[in-house]
Amino acid sequence: MHISKRIQAIVDMVSPGYSVCDVGCDHAYTSITLVENGKCPYAVASDVRPGPLAAAQKNIDIAGLHGKIDVCLADGVPCGVHSMLPEGKKKALIITGMGGVLICGILERAGEKAEAFDEMVLSPQSDLDLVRQKLTEMGHAIDDEEMLIDEGKYYTVIRTVGNSDLHPGREHPKGRAGYTAELLYGPVLLEKRHPVLWEYLKKQEKTLTAILKNLENAGRGPDDERYKEVIKKMEVLREAQRYYECD
Repeated sequence: MHISKRIQAIVDMVSPGYSVCDVGCDHAYTSITLVENGKCPYAVASDVRPGPLAAAQKNIDIAGLHGKIDVCLADGVPCGVHSMLPEGKKKALIITGMGGVLICGILERAGEKAEAFDEMVLSPQSDLDLVRQKLTEMGHAIDDEEMLIDEGKYYTVIRTVGNSDLHPGREHPKGRAGYTAELLYGPVLLEKRHPVLWEYLKKQEKTLTAILKNLENAGRGPDDERYKEVIKKMEVLREAQRYYECD
């Protein structure tokens, strides 16, 4: 089965031997790849929409993985998910293919169900700072991050572990107004000096510079609220770029 670079990055981020719950599984490509390759022994593939879930079940049957992957119609993390996963095994929660606000809502509603997972693998399509902030509030520390381009779009994959004491230096400020470079662009990506992030930062710099020029041409200067907002974003971007400076 051919999978996209994005799904492969998600698969690569899951720890070997973990049983998984894939929320918003769509066609179950992630779960199928994990189980088919022997990386994970069992998966629950859930989706809120009956159509994609039926497609997921069909793909699971074609792959011959009946009994190793079960589907579940659920809005978010399924009720009783931990009783569905093998007892005594490490458990990973996967949430991808949706916006950051929606992911935060799923984590908020799930509460202790989400917090009980040993790791989470998340790939928000927007508002990554809100997701990183939410993870900190839950006591999940960011353990690894990957960034890639797939079919012209940027994607970030975040893996967390359920113990923020492992990386106390990665605690992030509460409140979106106080975001930092680590919160917005990713602590691990910055530590890695990730080349895809560097490319993204350069594009962001051009975009913000153009916005500032347009505001100035419209007579909206330093006292304008929108101008101040863009300046703040530029400052955070510069903070991120400093990670790439030679030691």
